[in-house]
Amino acid sequence: MKHKKLIAFAIIAALLTSPAHAGWWKKAKKKAKKAVKEVVQVVDTVSDTLSEGALWIKGIEETAGKTGYTKSGSLKYAPSQTPAADYGTLVVGTYNMTGLPQALGGIKPKEAKVISKMLESWNWDMGGIQEDWVVHEELISKLSTDTYPSRSRHYNGNRVLSFGDGLFSVAGFNSFDEKIHREKFKKCRGTLMDYFKGKEKNPDCNSDKGFTVAKVRLASDLTIHFYNLHMSTGADEDVYQPQLQQLSDSLNSRSKDVPVIMVGDFNMKYDRKESDDLQSFVQNNNLTDSCFGLQADCGDRLDHMLFRGNDQWELSLLSESTVSDGGVSGGKGGHHPRQMTLSYQAIN
Repeated sequence: MKHKKLIAFAIIAALLTSPAHAGWWKKAKKKAKKAVKEVVQVVDTVSDTLSEGALWIKGIEETAGKTGYTKSGSLKYAPSQTPAADYGTLVVGTYNMTGLPQALGGIKPKEAKVISKMLESWNWDMGGIQEDWVVHEELISKLSTDTYPSRSRHYNGNRVLSFGDGLFSVAGFNSFDEKIHREKFKKCRGTLMDYFKGKEKNPDCNSDKGFTVAKVRLASDLTIHFYNLHMSTGADEDVYQPQLQQLSDSLNSRSKDVPVIMVGDFNMKYDRKESDDLQSFVQNNNLTDSCFGLQADCGDRLDHMLFRGNDQWELSLLSESTVSDGGVSGGKGGHHPRQMTLSYQAIN
């Protein structure tokens, strides 16, 4: 660990002293490698140090590549002009895919391709993926526009050492524009520097965690606001309370009087100290958590699926379950893909 920290500091110093211009990464990488070698010369034991350094360089390189937005293969948005039937069903899913850089414990690109194939087979009407940070091209590689014609753009971040938000939403209808609303949480905890120093387990402030809102137009008279979110780790009240408030503000302004489906990694459980705060958020926003529906095994879940209707459309839970990912991400951090089936019914 001592050597890894020294290497990390050398890499960051080399990166941050390199100007951000065309070819900057190539030059910064050379400086980082040189810095690692200099560190190796002064540490007591050099076994495995160079390989550790290479891993960290690779991890930083993965997060400091593209910036801004890239397309995800959506069809051109063509909102439905047909009124909705009085009754219908929706299959909704959520999945934290553990898409960190491999050097930081994430899945391999080939595993992301396996997830892509599974996502295609799940055939969700709406789905939210979290931690889609550095393997987005692989994640969308097996998706067809027949199954998912609507997909959100990928946000790569705008700074050196920024991961982007890792949020990717899909729909089984040509029902939303890929340029959806994105909002970063104003409060966070942990930077990459804190992570390398061993002060924090997760560099949340460099991952741009937050939420997205897709206006999913299922019919000319039925639009649902689909929220996909990833909250900070650690269940720190000083962090999650402002984040919940930011979500509530959006629900009460942007999504006022609109049916809502909200999925994602809340990093909050009902069997821990934050249970009362999570329940208050759900109740105060007139939401229903699917895990309190047909199975009621909510205690140890970090990932939640919430919903609410409005005065025109009622949303009701028909089923809720865990979906197998074949152990691709191994349930890392307690995350498994989940799905629920909702009915929507016109209120006369």
